[in-house]
Amino acid sequence: MSEEMNVATPAVAEGTAQTSAPEAQTTPAVSGQMADVNDAAFTDTAKGDEGTPSGADGKDGKGSEGKKPQSRDTNAEYARKRREAERQRELTDTRNKAIIDALDGKNPYTGGEMKDAEDVAEFLTMREIEKKGGDPVSDYAGHVKEQNRAQREKERTEAEQKQWYENDRAAFIAKYPDADLNTLIADEAFADYSRGKVGEMPLSEIYEGYLKMTARIEENAKRTAAQMVANGKASPGALTGAAQVEADFFTRDQVKAMTPAQIDANYDKIRKSMAKW
Repeated sequence: MSEEMNVATPAVAEGTAQTSAPEAQTTPAVSGQMADVNDAAFTDTAKGDEGTPSGADGKDGKGSEGKKPQSRDTNAEYARKRREAERQRELTDTRNKAIIDALDGKNPYTGGEMKDAEDVAEFLTMREIEKKGGDPVSDYAGHVKEQNRAQREKERTEAEQKQWYENDRAAFIAKYPDADLNTLIADEAFADYSRGKVGEMPLSEIYEGYLKMTARIEENAKRTAAQMVANGKASPGALTGAAQVEADFFTRDQVKAMTPAQIDANYDKIRKSMAKW
């Protein structure tokens, strides 16, 4: 089995499955030997990130054979990923060694020698089968086959999804070459509008719907503002500050529309106007 399967095998609480006579003899031993490492969690202690050269060859960003040099940020990201992958390998190796040491180098289900990641993966798979009530030995081949089938299906689905996103992005850029996709993705309004749509429908359609929505909002805002201006001009008692100061005559309707403060400010003019009503 591959090391990846070992990493992916989930930890399950110890069960009390019925076993055959030989297995009944090995199971207690497994529980005792694994007491210190069963479902153990190894934590990573990150080392300080060393600086990396800006170029692939470490010579001021000048690549070999006339290749375009990578940016400093790109090189730093590649270096970070390499360090992370190395740390994960070290953690996996440490975990495997702890399991092998706890079992004294023997698989309690088969009696075979345990010396590497494949042997650890086999043991963990057998233990998982036993916890689910199966036979660790006779059910092993079928269990592994099912795991492999599920893994292949997962990889196929992920590859199809990745290709779909790449094609969708390329189609969007071709249709809207002037649109800044990074700026669009960072737009909170677009993020709210596109939530639940990305991956379900083409990005270009999402973008077109977003443009229509924002256009409607802007049009409604303009229409509302224009209506407010029109209503203010049509109101019989509508008075601006300048009109209140300069007007010498007020109609009855204008006075009715005034606030108490406006009436106090224009009291003398209102009295003169009332004589002409």
